[in-house]
Amino acid sequence: MSSDLGRGTGHGLGDICGQALLIPYGSEHFLFAVGPGLTAPSATENSPDGGTCQVPPLAIPGWWFKKPKTLFFVKVQDSISFAGQSDRADMHAMTVQSFIVTKLSDRWWVGADTEAKVNGERDNERSCKSGVILLSMWSKSFGTWVKPEIPWGANRDGDWNLKASFF
Repeated sequence: MSSDLGRGTGHGLGDICGQALLIPYGSEHFLFAVGPGLTAPSATENSPDGGTCQVPPLAIPGWWFKKPKTLFFVKVQDSISFAGQSDRADMHAMTVQSFIVTKLSDRWWVGADTEAKVNGERDNERSCKSGVILLSMWSKSFGTWVKPEIPWGANRDGDWNLKASFF
């Protein structure tokens, strides 16, 4: 994480976020997922949205395409802070993310996304970021992805981010 903290740019690790997903409906071409989440304040720098515990439930409608094998989905997530450092402001932000990923081979996928966030605790301030993703399946049930992303627009949430996950 790299962010402008008003007194210079800070660099370090961001908060840890865990998310569970349930897919109550899925067909050959459409899926719908929902799930609870939890964000814990673990950042090495006090980022603008850091320092609080948050509950970020989400909903995802998604569409599968066969040729080329592609997944497109829209994630809608609402993060609400409920505890944390007393000197940190409360947080309530709605995020909408569009995402597309295409299969390159049996093991590799590539994609791109754009995310817009509206922060209700900051007079509905809007921020955006876009990124590219590289995903690798190491087996049928285990994979990893990495995504560099760049915030853009008037209310950028930093200079750039590098995200990764195992699933």
